[in-house]
Amino acid sequence: MITSYWAVYSVVEGDLTEFMRNPGPRIRGAIGRVIPRELYRVFFKPERRFLARGFMLRKLKHPPPPYIIPPPRILTFSMIEVGLRIYGRIGMDTRLASLIFSGLERAIFPGSLKLRLEEIYASNELTGARRLLREGPATISLEDIEAWSREASADNIEAVKMVFLTPFKLLRDGKPMGVEELKPSDIFRHIIRRAFLLEYLYNGRMMAWMNPSYVREFKGWADENIVLDKKLRKSSVKVKGSGGFLEGVIILEMRNRIRLCEVLRYLKIGEMIGVGKSVSYGYGQYKVII
Repeated sequence: MITSYWAVYSVVEGDLTEFMRNPGPRIRGAIGRVIPRELYRVFFKPERRFLARGFMLRKLKHPPPPYIIPPPRILTFSMIEVGLRIYGRIGMDTRLASLIFSGLERAIFPGSLKLRLEEIYASNELTGARRLLREGPATISLEDIEAWSREASADNIEAVKMVFLTPFKLLRDGKPMGVEELKPSDIFRHIIRRAFLLEYLYNGRMMAWMNPSYVREFKGWADENIVLDKKLRKSSVKVKGSGGFLEGVIILEMRNRIRLCEVLRYLKIGEMIGVGKSVSYGYGQYKVII
């Protein structure tokens, strides 16, 4: 399950210009400074020994953290919304969101930016419904996304857009992929693997479509039946000195709509959890447009 929280801040000092140039890593750094020590190794930088036991952990060096930082939204020149998605049961505790968002008030961001917390609310990002934090969390399950994809696939959809809101980086054989070599299967294998790890580690289960043999078959079908129109360019972003990020828009043109429901399911999951490397820094965030 995915729980989404948003906090509304007013600007006390400074301006938003410098902050918005690369907000994800700055928000992540501020979260790392305010998160309690007892949560640091299970939430901010999770260690294997604190997570679910199982066969996956024998090979997994760096478990993905359960949080996703979507791009902040500017409301006015002096108001901003900062979001946080949390995967798994830990996200159901609204006190965690309150602690993090309250802690960001103490941070000083680039441009001498200081923020004042005005409101925290929970958001169902499938329906758009929102509620105040005291009314409890708003969660989305993988089953909810499945239901959404079945309904959406009933329409006559010939193409789906992935509009990237932040730069992204996909790997093949451990190396960043360029625009020309990117295939449909690369997008889906990154989304499905990340979804599998998050669901396994933080919800303790596997979905049938996470089975390796199914994933191999679906990737082959995707490469045969989906054409990518890649309106992409290289990004100057680097994380710890490592580049290879891309930015822009990918249009998936459907030659065969018979598995459109599955395509929409994975793309919507990826919209919720991010795709590629450095998602915890706010990268790999996109919007699905159908």
